Amino acid sequence: MPRRFLGSSLELAFAAGAAVVPAVVHVLLPGFEAAALALLISVYAALRIRGLLRWRTRALNLEILLAEQLHRVEHHSSRLEAFWKLASQPQLDDDAFLQAVLVASSDVIHPGPQFYGMLAHLDGAEIVIDMNQDGFVLDGALAPGARLPLADTLLSELLRTGKTRGWHDVRAHDELAAIPRVRTMPWRAFVGTPFRVGPTVYFLTFTSMSALSEQFATDDYAYIEIVAAFCASRLQQRVQFERLRHQSAHDPLTGLPNRTAFRVAGARELASGEPLALAVVDVDRFRSVNETLGHQTADAVLVEVGAALAARAADGDVVARLSGDTFGVLLRGARTREDAERRVERIHGAFAGPFGTGDREGKERVAVTASIGVALSPDDGTQFERLLARADAAVHIAKENGRARWSFFDRRVEDAFLSARRLQTDLAQALVRDEFVLYFQPQVEIATGRVAGAEALIRWRHPERGLIAPAEFVPFAEEHGMLGAIGAWVMRETVRASRPWRAGDPAFRMWFNLSAVELNDPALVRRLHELGDELRGVGIEITESIAMRDVHATMRAIAALREAGLAIALDDFGTGYSSLAHLKRLPIDVVKIDGAFTAGIPDDPHDAAIVEAVVGLATRYGFTTIAEGVETARQASYLLSAGCLHAQGFAYAPPLTETEFAAYLRDARNSQAETAYMRA
Repeated sequence: MPRRFLGSSLELAFAAGAAVVPAVVHVLLPGFEAAALALLISVYAALRIRGLLRWRTRALNLEILLAEQLHRVEHHSSRLEAFWKLASQPQLDDDAFLQAVLVASSDVIHPGPQFYGMLAHLDGAEIVIDMNQDGFVLDGALAPGARLPLADTLLSELLRTGKTRGWHDVRAHDELAAIPRVRTMPWRAFVGTPFRVGPTVYFLTFTSMSALSEQFATDDYAYIEIVAAFCASRLQQRVQFERLRHQSAHDPLTGLPNRTAFRVAGARELASGEPLALAVVDVDRFRSVNETLGHQTADAVLVEVGAALAARAADGDVVARLSGDTFGVLLRGARTREDAERRVERIHGAFAGPFGTGDREGKERVAVTASIGVALSPDDGTQFERLLARADAAVHIAKENGRARWSFFDRRVEDAFLSARRLQTDLAQALVRDEFVLYFQPQVEIATGRVAGAEALIRWRHPERGLIAPAEFVPFAEEHGMLGAIGAWVMRETVRASRPWRAGDPAFRMWFNLSAVELNDPALVRRLHELGDELRGVGIEITESIAMRDVHATMRAIAALREAGLAIALDDFGTGYSSLAHLKRLPIDVVKIDGAFTAGIPDDPHDAAIVEAVVGLATRYGFTTIAEGVETARQASYLLSAGCLHAQGFAYAPPLTETEFAAYLRDARNSQAETAYMRA
């Protein structure tokens, strides 16, 4: 038999036979020994019986305690059940959710009197009431939005202890008597807890107009803290949502509304039908601030610029940062151009003085200017994007007129801008569509008529506008970064087309023009080397104005080009006026006299003097001279007498297509051969 069953049987035997065993002992053991043993057995049995009774009492107490705990758990679970239902209702907004939490909590906070919930937060030394249960207000001073001193409320006790506190009857506690509102408020029972949402301290409280018969239990405090955790979670979500919404609508650097918010505000204002002026403020040459002072300093300047614009804008106007150094201003209620101009002038005045750079001592300041473009609604448009585009176009007008000024939109400028935009699009497709073509103008030895070379001139055969001269599209291509690709095409085509012409005459030289962008392109020499031996008999023309921008850089570039095997010509010579002193320093082969001077010879003494001076100087330095724009035999004869041996112009031939030039060159060479034969 197991020991636990044996022990139990013995205990039952002792308990049941406490009176019988002594008698049996007396029978079996007579005398004193029997009496003593019987007494011991009786005492032992009595002790075991009392122990069993004690354990029975403890078991009954434990059963009661477990029943109470089970009741508390069930009560606590029933109180929490409402929260699980609320959590499954995502359609509730923040206020509706918090209101539902207050209602559900007030109904089960404590058995007995009705409780009312309230949510408040700390702002400095004041309490701000955020919400009351169902709008129920025990005291007018506690209405939502009301503010009252923290020291006058019981919430000061919650803040002081930082714990959940409750009083079954606040008027029965002498330590609360010093709080002014305790004696004057109509409520008696109070329980509440403080909690944080970010840096803000909130308070969740429940009050009843009736006192309780007993103190709040630990479970009540735990329940209040769970409710506060629910509220904190929802409030934290609202804070995060507000932060994200603010970030999505504001520029992180300046704190101003961003382009998206500016568009929304502008569209809303235009939809209202009220007059509106839209100004775009573009900081002039801000790139140089970035490059010379660094991005951190430049950012500090932009912050101050944004603050200055906001300070000078009228009440109700919207100032936003649209992009890197561009700001926008919505001038609400600008009914006339004069009104808008007056307000724009005030905004432009923000750039009258220098701006701080964020350095610690505040001594360093940077002066910047701005160009402002203005468009008016409804005259310039009733849609936001159109109005913004026209204000941008007006900015370009202000910059073209010298910067540091404002300009209103001009419809004529828009037409030119749209035309330029179409030109840019067409130009980007011209290479792909093979719309460019080279024309060749002969360069002739004046004395003999021999074709010594030719200049390659690009033309654009536009599908709608026909043949477009380079003066119309080359500057535009340079401005928009497309000239490099076009120049590379000119170089390849010049080499290809001139290959048979150069092969027929080793002294023949084919020239093509090089822009400033190409001259400073580090990849130019590499592209030239890729052509290998094809560069024999090829030369590059560089205008005087380009060469004189940076003489030292030009000398380095020319040296690299000469090393690649190309001849160098200085084009349009005489128009720079300051280049004569540098002429001897440039490692060039040919000087081309600009057509502006050859046009007046031999009749204009001033042009004649310039031509003679250029030819004499070039001859002294060992350069060959070619005169451009020669249109008459008299001009050619005068140039030859002045020492200029080569000419180019309509006196010989206009620019010719590749086929036409090949025929012209063939005829010229045949004529030269016949002349030589006749002389022989």
